Amino acid sequence: MRLRATPEARPKARPAFSRRYVVLDSGVMKDRHMAPSKAINIELGAKQQAILRRQLDSGRYESASDVMNDALRLMSERDASFDEWLREEVLAAIADKRPPSPIDTVFKRVRARITRKVKAAKRVA
Repeated sequence: MRLRATPEARPKARPAFSRRYVVLDSGVMKDRHMAPSKAINIELGAKQQAILRRQLDSGRYESASDVMNDALRLMSERDASFDEWLREEVLAAIADKRPPSPIDTVFKRVRARITRKVKAAKRVA
């Protein structure tokens, strides 16, 4: 499904933006530093279409491309945040001076804990 913002879905007044943006003849604002892009078609499920339509109807975005750009930017930020967290966890594990536990010992502890919880749950029921 290809969505285009209708003229009534676009905001009437354009906010003042920095010189980073340029307004094209079509009235669409583009980031001056963005590389030219090639149009692609994507298929959205009903739920995603409703979300996209809601965002366009809110007037916050001028086009489906703007919504997708923002969504992809947020996804990239989330991924970068996760990567940083994982990097910190790995460095902390490497810096941990405690001796590693053999996997058999770890599994025995986990199984014993599960057995205790199951027995406690049966007593309560």
